[in-house]
Amino acid sequence: MTHQVPEHYCSVSERLSNILDNVGYSREDRDRTVTNATEFEVFSNMASALVRTPRVYIFGSRGEGSTGPGLQSDRDILYQDNMRTVITDLSQCQPEITNFLMVKDTHTHPGYAKIQPIIISPDYNQEVYSDVHITTESLNRCALSNTKHQYFGTESGPAYHQHHERKEFSVDRVHASRCSQWPQEGYEWFLRRRLNGWPTPIQIENARKYGCFVTTVGHPYSPECHLEWRLSFSIAERDITRSFEDTTMKVYILLKMIRKTYIELVVGDTFSSYHCKVCMIWMRERTPHELWRNEHLLQCLVLCIIQLYEWSATGFYPDYFIVTNNINAERLSEQNRYNTEELLQTQTSFCIIYLPSEISITPKPLRMEMFRSIGAPSELRKEHFDSWFDWGVVDSVVCLYFFLYLNFSRQGNDRHKEVAMYNMIHGFIHINSSDV
Repeated sequence: MTHQVPEHYCSVSERLSNILDNVGYSREDRDRTVTNATEFEVFSNMASALVRTPRVYIFGSRGEGSTGPGLQSDRDILYQDNMRTVITDLSQCQPEITNFLMVKDTHTHPGYAKIQPIIISPDYNQEVYSDVHITTESLNRCALSNTKHQYFGTESGPAYHQHHERKEFSVDRVHASRCSQWPQEGYEWFLRRRLNGWPTPIQIENARKYGCFVTTVGHPYSPECHLEWRLSFSIAERDITRSFEDTTMKVYILLKMIRKTYIELVVGDTFSSYHCKVCMIWMRERTPHELWRNEHLLQCLVLCIIQLYEWSATGFYPDYFIVTNNINAERLSEQNRYNTEELLQTQTSFCIIYLPSEISITPKPLRMEMFRSIGAPSELRKEHFDSWFDWGVVDSVVCLYFFLYLNFSRQGNDRHKEVAMYNMIHGFIHINSSDV
């Protein structure tokens, strides 16, 4: 698909970037969020090395600095079990802690693994582990079940969701074990050809040192789902996301706003901010550094929406680190995938929408649009896709210059008022010509 960038995109992009700066999404605001998350980690882990309590990591929006006013992002906390480790080779066994060997078989989906206990103690008591080890025919030996690791809260993938009624956020807690080695099926990521030098060689080497986590959830369509553990590259993801340029992070934030404002209303959490994050990382790797500037903000946003639309159309959202792993598999049903595809397609028009509940702040010329369906039989309307009949919809560029026109009119600034009027008419002409 080829897309011609409209002339007004540059000026609107720069103004949109400034608006994000002014409402709590500036680089300073994001750095402050990351600093708070880092300090929380440091204080939480002070005693971890001494008494081997679980190590704490802050991931997700707060850990990477991609949240702010209105997004109400959860606090994602991962607890690393320091009393056991996952290894990829028997030579990596560590004394005084429990070792598990990461293995794959014909039933194991990409991005997942089974883990087997390594018995190195002569006084090993089989009965102690009989409730957590299950024999699998494909391996012909014991593997650790993920069903014995239940915690308080609502289960969501590997996370357990807890809502704090007196606070503006909820907490997603993930309990995981660390594997200090990079899994073999993910080695393509190291060998991948990158024309734009991103991620940097230092980031790639750091990711190799970080390794991965194994978390307590199996692939939903696996015949041995209870024995599979999902591989998580959260440390590498956080390191890469924190390196986003200002424009890249703002595009990511805008994607999350679109998801929360429009898509979540229809498909709920089945299309998550994680889909947006994976898309952002892929697009940043595949595009030149020069593209990610403030004057290209809208252009980059459109490219990312198009990429999400194409993934939704095929039903395959490739994981960034293990490309054969479809992160869409366990979330989007066929109907929700279709709904997401339709909603993403509408976002490329960049319209501003006023809902009936917002009629008091809706410009008068748009209020009549909210009553366009008077007299139409309600049974002929589709539940989700015809709800726009009650909205006031206007192109974002036209709306921007309309408000500027009103503002300059009240100020008596005739010269700027005429410029705003000219740009608003030019916007109408552009829309009409593009529809022909």
